[in-house]
Amino acid sequence: MLDSYFKITERGSTVAREVRGGFVTFFTMAYIVALNPLIIGLSKDVNG
Repeated sequence: MLDSYFKITERGSTVAREVRGGFVTFFTMAYIVALNPLIIGLSKDVNG
């Protein structure tokens, strides 16, 4: 069903590869959202 709707195999991919890519993207963005405030919070304020 997904393959026929999105034409995944016609574009040279597989459903498993697309799902894996989605998970990798999601967890990468979640890591960045969690880590970014920590990095900003540890930086010193140069204006006082």
